[in-house]
Amino acid sequence: MKPIATEKTESTEISPDSTPEASSPTPANPENPGPSGFRYTRLAVILAVVWVVVIVAVWFGRHPLFDVEFPLYPAEITGRIAGAIGGMLLDLVLLALCTVGSMALGRWLAHWFWPDLKGLERFIFWSGLGFGSNMLLILGLGLLGGVNPVVAYVLLALELFSLWPLWRNNSPVMAWRSLSGYLKEGWRGTSRWEKALVCWLTGAAVLTLFVSLAPPLAWDALMYHLEGPKQYIAAGRIEALPRLGQASFPFGMEMLFTWGMLLHGDGLAQSFSWLFGLLGAGAIYVFAQRFFTKFTNARPVGLLAAALYLSIPHVWLLMTWAYADLMLSFYSLLAFYALLLALSGAPTVSQVARYAVLGGAMAGIACSGKYSVVTAAFGVLVGALAFGGMARPRPSWRSIFIMVVGFGIAGTISFAPWLLRNIFFSGNPFSPLYGGIKGWDPEEVGFLNGAYGHVSLDIGVVLGRPFGMALLGRDGGLYDSTISPLFLALLPLGVWAAFRERVVASLWLAVGVTYLGWLFGIALSDAADHTRLLLPVFPWLALITAYGLLDFFKTVRADKAKLLRAVGVLVTGGFLAASGFLLLLFFVANDPIPYHFGFQTRQERLEDQLGSYERAVNFVNTQLPANADLFMFFEPRAYYFDRVHSADHNDGGQFFTLMDHFHTPQAVYDELRRRGATHILVNENLLQFLLNTPTYRLIDEAKAGRQLLDDLQSQGYFEQIYRETGFYTVYKLKS
Repeated sequence: MKPIATEKTESTEISPDSTPEASSPTPANPENPGPSGFRYTRLAVILAVVWVVVIVAVWFGRHPLFDVEFPLYPAEITGRIAGAIGGMLLDLVLLALCTVGSMALGRWLAHWFWPDLKGLERFIFWSGLGFGSNMLLILGLGLLGGVNPVVAYVLLALELFSLWPLWRNNSPVMAWRSLSGYLKEGWRGTSRWEKALVCWLTGAAVLTLFVSLAPPLAWDALMYHLEGPKQYIAAGRIEALPRLGQASFPFGMEMLFTWGMLLHGDGLAQSFSWLFGLLGAGAIYVFAQRFFTKFTNARPVGLLAAALYLSIPHVWLLMTWAYADLMLSFYSLLAFYALLLALSGAPTVSQVARYAVLGGAMAGIACSGKYSVVTAAFGVLVGALAFGGMARPRPSWRSIFIMVVGFGIAGTISFAPWLLRNIFFSGNPFSPLYGGIKGWDPEEVGFLNGAYGHVSLDIGVVLGRPFGMALLGRDGGLYDSTISPLFLALLPLGVWAAFRERVVASLWLAVGVTYLGWLFGIALSDAADHTRLLLPVFPWLALITAYGLLDFFKTVRADKAKLLRAVGVLVTGGFLAASGFLLLLFFVANDPIPYHFGFQTRQERLEDQLGSYERAVNFVNTQLPANADLFMFFEPRAYYFDRVHSADHNDGGQFFTLMDHFHTPQAVYDELRRRGATHILVNENLLQFLLNTPTYRLIDEAKAGRQLLDDLQSQGYFEQIYRETGFYTVYKLKS
């Protein structure tokens, strides 16, 4: 043993002048020289890489992912499965890249004007600024004729490339480490019930994401939210859409839908709604962290408020629909957030001006989704003024003036592109609400501007609507929304909290002003009598309710309050559990898993979910000639129709206008011929609904319309070529 040890010791001694080869240890066994003579040269590494790549490439060449046969499953099925999974993963990757690219764009803007944003609120405001800027960029590029996939991918690539200087400095890596570290630290420090809320939020996000990535099904999405972008893509540019009256609404969210459809399809486009639901919950959380400072740890309030928001059945339903409403809620909250930042602490003139501009920009972007959000923007301003008025010391009059002017100017500038578009496309800036649409009969767009009725305001309506919406409202029924009862049930705690926290008081004031604006809207048009138009106040109500409940738990410790505390916990927890169960039932009924994993084709899924509508669509798209011009009566959902078409409105406006102006079958037939119609589709189900629903006040018109359609067929003007009894009939106009 000694000679060996001596030999090893001597062989491992390295002189200063020795080379690496000379300093290599001498192997103990002379018959096995070991690896000392092998050099890891660049050529060797290249050859090894080539070897690995060639072997793996040959294997995939013989066994491609989209053409693998198993004993019980032919290649057609396995290929479809692989394609479906690949498509879903591509949607997820593109959604993530669009988010990162938009945040990169928003970061550059924030870096110059709002560098003092901190923590998680930076990511929220970066997202808001980035997506809002992309809406205007896509509008501008579209007006220049840039509605095509190449431009969409170039825009995304440029935004991602803007991160390159940061990558060189490892800034995104550091940001990711900071975010992940924050989340890990937060998770370790949370209580059990906080972790339960996080799990609830995660489960809701996953279930709604799966549904949102499936083909769109929702009514308004098929009527105009996606139909407008589809027509822009077909034209290759953003232009006036003379057969789609709703295209005169502000189309901010539809610009993102256009982007998603160009990148990969309507599943990606629809998932932007899901994203804004998630961003809204995130904005609620960081709002609580920033402003609810009376709590030593405001994280529980933020988590509860986010859960209360996403537990509203109409909110998680909207996360799966290609609608604009969740975008409005997100930006309305950011507008409020920015104005409170403007007046927080001992505000300087610079601070007030910068954050007033930020708040105005967020409010203007919110208005680019719906005109009605103007009332929420006014509520935000009034609430922020009250917040400043309750501060000690109060902000100076100069600061208040700067905030109001900055908010108004920034909001007008960010909203102005849609008004200018309407001037050129529709003839007036506020089309179709006021002044109608250029080239349209006023009666035909009457449903859009209140010509068909309004709600008479009295004390019962003013005080009773919140109870009706909270307790009786139902998706597809009264007020067309199912919302949470907790905002009403825990109202006393929210009012109590307003006397203890000025942020809560200012939120209440914003809610009240927005509600009064909504009442004014329904007094002009009963088309506004929907809870969805009040969606911007729901994040504010979630924050109020969460604060009131947890502040009550923290403050009231007396034995006599134990019962009330127990009821509060049981009611809140019970509703969250019930809402989660409803969401699970909705997920099972929607059943997106077979589609996402290739066991169901797109057409099979649409027929499974839309039934007679999809069968009528399939007939039109496959059986009508390519040059057909389809006029649709009592059917507004045009998205899946491939032939040239003119869709109706929810109340049959197109058909009833024809009937009122051209009183005989011969005159109606001649007018349809003059407009170029070759075929007619009638939604018999919706016509029957109008016949049986007094609240629409169209029973007499529907009866006359039914008779006119029968006369057009019996007198030889229409030839029936398709019919599904009680649902759809397709006619051909006889020559």
